[in-house]
Amino acid sequence: MAVSQEDADEWVEIAGRLRYDVFNFDRSDERSAREAIANFMSEFGSDVPSQAGVEMFEQLLELGYLTALRRVRDGEFDGELEEWGRPDLSG
Repeated sequence: MAVSQEDADEWVEIAGRLRYDVFNFDRSDERSAREAIANFMSEFGSDVPSQAGVEMFEQLLELGYLTALRRVRDGEFDGELEEWGRPDLSG
């Protein structure tokens, strides 16, 4: 199923509201999120059936990344990080 540009634009607007109005993510984390998702997406190449669909998917991944980053910084995974041998990442 193809995603129209109109649908993608609407999603980008909604994602922006979620980022800054609902979850209030730190804007300084935006660059980290964009870079991480760009690296991830580069593995799939550029031959995609719907660029608008890719944009929507990237926005969703960025929201997930930002949420995970916040949870790590808030210390929610400190025990797991130490268990995994990465206490340097815990809060």
